[in-house]
Amino acid sequence: MTRIARQPVLWLAAIFALLLCYLGTFYPSRLVQLHTHWTTAGDLDMGYILLALSAYFSYKNLGSNKVQPNYLLLPAVILLTAGFVLSQALDIKTLFFLCLALSLPLFSAIVLGFASTRNIIIAWSVVLMAMPFWYLAIPFLQTLTVKVVSYLASLLSLTVLVEGNYFTVTTGVVHVAGGCSGLKYFMTALSLALISSAFNRRRFRHALISLAIAATLAMIGNWIRVFILLLIAYYEGVSHPLMEDHDTLGWIVFGAVMLPWFFIDRHFDAEGEQESPVKQDTSQPLKQQILSLTACTVLLIISQLALSPPENREYQVSQPKLPKTLNGLTLDTTRATNWKPHFPQPTNLTRGLYGAFGDQLDLYILTYLNNSNVEMANSQNTIFDKNRWQLINDYAWTSDLHPNVRIRIALAKAGRTHRVVYYWYKHGAQFANSIGSSKIAQLKKSYLDIHESQLVALSKECNLKCQSNLTPTQGMLDTIIQLHIQSNSDISSSSDIES
Repeated sequence: MTRIARQPVLWLAAIFALLLCYLGTFYPSRLVQLHTHWTTAGDLDMGYILLALSAYFSYKNLGSNKVQPNYLLLPAVILLTAGFVLSQALDIKTLFFLCLALSLPLFSAIVLGFASTRNIIIAWSVVLMAMPFWYLAIPFLQTLTVKVVSYLASLLSLTVLVEGNYFTVTTGVVHVAGGCSGLKYFMTALSLALISSAFNRRRFRHALISLAIAATLAMIGNWIRVFILLLIAYYEGVSHPLMEDHDTLGWIVFGAVMLPWFFIDRHFDAEGEQESPVKQDTSQPLKQQILSLTACTVLLIISQLALSPPENREYQVSQPKLPKTLNGLTLDTTRATNWKPHFPQPTNLTRGLYGAFGDQLDLYILTYLNNSNVEMANSQNTIFDKNRWQLINDYAWTSDLHPNVRIRIALAKAGRTHRVVYYWYKHGAQFANSIGSSKIAQLKKSYLDIHESQLVALSKECNLKCQSNLTPTQGMLDTIIQLHIQSNSDISSSSDIES
């Protein structure tokens, strides 16, 4: 490759080095997280291999298109930086890695132009398969799997009770957990399609068709796998050895259903419509490229410094004190609680069991330091441990009497025991009953120099009368307000509850 032909490759390497220095300076813990994902067996341990493949395909496909900087995209650098800042301020790991996925194509489009960037999009997409944001697809794939398998069971007239993601048969219960969503087969299929498309320099249209076919076959394979497991549980029992070794079954089915894709994928190459990098004259002054890369660097740093909220290095996380009595029940420090929320390790943990005359109430207050890379409000955090509890319902509730009191109510069962949990995200004096409202409140408080958030949860056993009406009684509502107020040292009355 001549010196002129190497220019786009060298500029791409310079962009990658710039982003690496920026992230290493302002977000080193996120890079450590990514490294951990890529070096942990059973996680995204193909990350470095996919990164190497992505770099190789970018080198081969970039070619020597004319470098034409695009200054009109410079304002997007500010938006990208705002995304990084928000991801850190709100502890949203997913947002950070989505911004990371967009950063290289954006900077490439600014410095090299659209023509050169188009040649590396598919190659760059290869490494995106190792980014830790694909768990967002789990609920969709999980729900789709349950619906398809339920339909197949009805076609065979199987006696199956479907409750959420659980199939109850005469021999036991089959749980379509997050791992049964088929995400790993889905991602593997997409990776194969992207690698094939990048290797053969396909047009976008053919690459998208290959991706769609591979993804569809992967989902079908997972549906077949789960349905086979349901049939085994139905006729042989849930203790059958194949129920434990379902991963091996999954890969066998995946390999079988993906065979058609290999034949179809070869057809795109047989058409002879591969895209090859266009050779053009790149003998041009370096001033434009240097200016565009410098502008990106300056905007990146200035935006980062201007948008970042105050740091919380010296912030002291509060330690809430539990009241001695709660809703007529007395605090018992000698016994363990009967339940605990399935959330990551908090900065401070306060818990207690209240009891009297056989009634028991479990209380947990989990305090998190913001910007600590431990995300409190996250769809992966569950109020019930899915390995023990079968979730029946979980919904947001707002009090008619006190509109500012916004909580969530969850009901689950383990065997014959039902348990209800009243919980909310707490930011200063503000209630939040959804992930979105919690993130917004967390951002507002960070600019007011409040750098902690709390999860407050009350739990009790739920009898038949309770199950028919989960709405908090007046006594429980008063308890919720009492807890919300007493856990704030600077609040003394219910009138201070924020909307």
